[in-house]
Amino acid sequence: MLTLELDKAELKTVNGHKYYIWPLPPTHANQTNRPTAYVEKKDCTTYAGAGSNNSAILHPDVHTAANTLMAALLEYGTSIDDNSILSAVIQNGWRPDDPGQGAMYLSIIKRTISERKDIFGELTFPADLEETAQGILGDPGDPRRTAFQRSVSASPGWNATLMQQLFYIVDNAYAPRGSNKHTTGFVFDLDFKIYICTENKVKRGEPKTCTDGERSVGADTHFNDNALRSAAGMWINQYSMQFNFDSYNTGKEVWHLEYRKPKK
Repeated sequence: MLTLELDKAELKTVNGHKYYIWPLPPTHANQTNRPTAYVEKKDCTTYAGAGSNNSAILHPDVHTAANTLMAALLEYGTSIDDNSILSAVIQNGWRPDDPGQGAMYLSIIKRTISERKDIFGELTFPADLEETAQGILGDPGDPRRTAFQRSVSASPGWNATLMQQLFYIVDNAYAPRGSNKHTTGFVFDLDFKIYICTENKVKRGEPKTCTDGERSVGADTHFNDNALRSAAGMWINQYSMQFNFDSYNTGKEVWHLEYRKPKK
């Protein structure tokens, strides 16, 4: 059984659920042997193995490997009674690279600009580039994507530095059309519960306090650090490659697991 160092974790209990919490661990990026070939929905089937939510669909070549990974993870979760692992399910697998993907990409661009006023001030996304943002842009380095980003940097109020900062944030959270690994059928996101500590409002000069809570990760990058510190995140970060799965960057989305099919 693949185990974690429980003596280095703090144990929290929320609503009767146990959560082991570690200091933030080292993370890693992995761009090796990433899946690239798109498949149609008809080429995938509903995953029904360990950790199934009865709706995620994957390419048939992934089912056995996903079941082996999830069975090992859940077995360890049972042995330590940790709710982050016990609640883990394969949330989603294949999804289409369609206009909905492009609309979400544009939405995240706009939300990032709005939320990061410390970087972008009162800037807004150029209206004349909204259609392009929702189109097929491809992987990093694709001429279409490069041209789009140059157009952003050349827009009024924008420059190359601001453009690079914007897409560093956005492209580590969501992929544009033409770069959606989920459409390969070889990728899924895990969902699991995490411990969170919500700060209470206190008067000036009083020590900070927080209220213990729990929530589902829901593939929300705002909670990646919380996920990494959980038993589920620690285990995935440390052991997923032993099952031929890994994230492109566990520091961004530890729950995003791509099947790195062994080369023959």
